[in-house]
Amino acid sequence: MWKTLEEMFEAPTNKTLFVHQQRQLVHQLRSTRAKRDDDMNLHLGKLYDIRDHLATMKYTVHDVDMVDAMLKSLPRHVKYQRLTEMVTLTPGSSYSVDDVRDLILVAASQLQEERYEFSGGRVENNGGRVGGGDAKTGKSGKQKHKSKQHQQQPDGFESKLKCFQCNQKGHIKKYCPELTGKKEASGADVSKSVSRCDDHSSAVSRQSQCEVHEVTGASGAGNHSDTKDESQKVVEVANYKPRRWVYDTGASTHIVGAKEYFVAYHEFEKPVEDIQGVAKGGQSPARGVGVAALATDVGDGALTTIFLEEALFVPNANWNLYSVGLAIKQGFVERKNGRTGECKVYRNGTLVLRSKPAPNNVWDFEAHNAWIEDPPRQVVEYGEMANFTNADGVANIRTWHARLGHTCAQHLKQMVDKELVRGMLLKGRELPTCGTCELTKQKRKKRNKRFERGFDEPNETIFMDLMDPGKKNSTIYTQALVIVDGYSRWMTVYVLTDKAAASGYFQQYWR
Repeated sequence: MWKTLEEMFEAPTNKTLFVHQQRQLVHQLRSTRAKRDDDMNLHLGKLYDIRDHLATMKYTVHDVDMVDAMLKSLPRHVKYQRLTEMVTLTPGSSYSVDDVRDLILVAASQLQEERYEFSGGRVENNGGRVGGGDAKTGKSGKQKHKSKQHQQQPDGFESKLKCFQCNQKGHIKKYCPELTGKKEASGADVSKSVSRCDDHSSAVSRQSQCEVHEVTGASGAGNHSDTKDESQKVVEVANYKPRRWVYDTGASTHIVGAKEYFVAYHEFEKPVEDIQGVAKGGQSPARGVGVAALATDVGDGALTTIFLEEALFVPNANWNLYSVGLAIKQGFVERKNGRTGECKVYRNGTLVLRSKPAPNNVWDFEAHNAWIEDPPRQVVEYGEMANFTNADGVANIRTWHARLGHTCAQHLKQMVDKELVRGMLLKGRELPTCGTCELTKQKRKKRNKRFERGFDEPNETIFMDLMDPGKKNSTIYTQALVIVDGYSRWMTVYVLTDKAAASGYFQQYWR
């Protein structure tokens, strides 16, 4: 009977069910479609997970089929159609799966930027682009602008536009003279929650041109008497570990707490009192910006060095933050495993970073730079161990029954049949009567015939509750009085039309 059930319900032995699962996954790979507003990174990750699942089932998905499935799953858009034509119709072209994935992510990023520019630089709270609202107060409007409507606007429409930067009419925030002047003069624009430099200049040159503006409302910015001396040393925080990095999808910029990470660094003239949530006080000043070098280990034993641009130096930080959003803009590609939760980061097709979820549901990883001291290793002393399978693995079931703490014969047979213990073999499968087990059963405490609740007579203690079944219960009753006897556990229920009648029903029960 047991073998019949295994053949019916276990896929490895049921070839018919195994083939059906393969066909279902292949159909899912070919029929998966992405919507216009879907995240292409997550969508492509889903296709990769299906391919990996098929690989575990010994089904090979060729690169041509994978590329075809990826292209057919794209939404209907002119940019995606041109991408498909370029990949499929270009003579002599050979695109790998990773190349097509990178092209799709670039096209999706361009579409997102186009929607952002068309909406006048306004963003919803969840990251989507909108066509109206107030960028300063955080109010988001409805997306009413269409491309055709935008082209058919009257001549006087531009005069009605209002800039959310200078509150002047005639232009939008993207073309504001104040922002243009700031970028030309300083090459950077430090906003309220992030310090960024101009993207058109190199990483080192733009750091030397950064100009920091003091944010109004920040406290303690003028109390730093010797900023230069303080920025040259790292303030020791009790919980700060230079090796640990938090893989943060919500951070808008990279945060570094140790100055030794930087290979190119520019110190601010005044500290920026606008870094929230990375220090014990809730707010910590940023001393400078630069390029941080991280030595990472992806599991093969070889160290890989990656460079994080626009990283802020915050000496009071409790931990280092790796900004996923900023890293993607800097050319890194993220891929997440939906089953294990592991995040892999690629640069130019090479795996450079791996982050796994910690027991506290926080994704983190460790840096292996040369200046970081290795943590002290704890020597674990193991007790005396006996390997029965190595010395005497072939024994009768009575011997294994005694070795494994008088385990029942059924469990011992399952351990051997399913090869749960390497080297464990049985000479015989019939277990004779064990005297130790029989003696233990005789001395075992007898089970109580009834529950010992501590009550000697009925209604000595009662439990009562008045419940509301809800107004939409399709009856005229609005309350239910439940009374339970602690001795017999007998439950009595009275349905009431009014809560005031509960006292009368309780007296009726007591009499």
